[in-house]
Amino acid sequence: MLPGQGQYYSPVFIENGVKKTIPGYITQITTDIALDWLDKKRDKEQPFLLLYHQKAPHRTWMPEEKYLGLFDTVQIDPPANFFDEYERRPAAAQEMSIYKDIDVVYDLKLLD
Repeated sequence: MLPGQGQYYSPVFIENGVKKTIPGYITQITTDIALDWLDKKRDKEQPFLLLYHQKAPHRTWMPEEKYLGLFDTVQIDPPANFFDEYERRPAAAQEMSIYKDIDVVYDLKLLD
């Protein structure tokens, strides 16, 4: 079990009440734990349920360390509809829009 939302890098797990830090990236670690259980630890004569959850979809969306600089030299422009007002379309009645209402720093959790 990961306390709270857990950490991306070298996370702390709680197993039978004991905290332990496992070095590495959370997605790879949880995958390895799940596969190890499936392969070596479950009773293969009994039905089972494995709940395999990932940390990676949760903010702050940190990639595995080997990918941290992958797009450092790439300019990524907003999509064409980023500034779209949706005039004359049903979506024009919406109360919020990405361009007007997003707080990029807060919503992408760019600050600690």
